[in-house]
Amino acid sequence: SAPGPKDLPPQGSFLNLLPPQLEVTEAKDLSSP
Repeated sequence: SAPGPKDLPPQGSFLNLLPPQLEVTEAKDLSSP
């Protein structure tokens, strides 16, 4: 069976796994209209 949401780390944890440059890119994409 596919892992449920509880089996996945919080979204913040995913950002912590990314390099700083990717974190900034993700943040800008989320902030874009």
